[in-house]
Amino acid sequence: MATTNEPFAFEEDDIVTMRDLGQNAAKTIDRINESGRPALVTRHGRPQAAIIPLANAHIATTVLAHPDSALRKSVVAAEEELAKDGAISSADVAKALGLKPRR
Repeated sequence: MATTNEPFAFEEDDIVTMRDLGQNAAKTIDRINESGRPALVTRHGRPQAAIIPLANAHIATTVLAHPDSALRKSVVAAEEELAKDGAISSADVAKALGLKPRR
């Protein structure tokens, strides 16, 4: 894999142009999910976005794994607020029902 100045190093097959994405969105997303590797979206040769495959991942696990994620901060704050009010967490409900947590 070639090293780039981008935060991630992408192989040539992992780079998709904005035009190709617009014309072949479904095929492109399917390819990304099948490969399990993120893709770099470019416009005029410049990086614009990254697409992360989630077909075989639990989105909550993926998003909440990042400590600076706004969603993670929001979920943590909501759980803290619920705990103050005596609410039962979803993890405790699952445990009480004998359900195994998702991994």
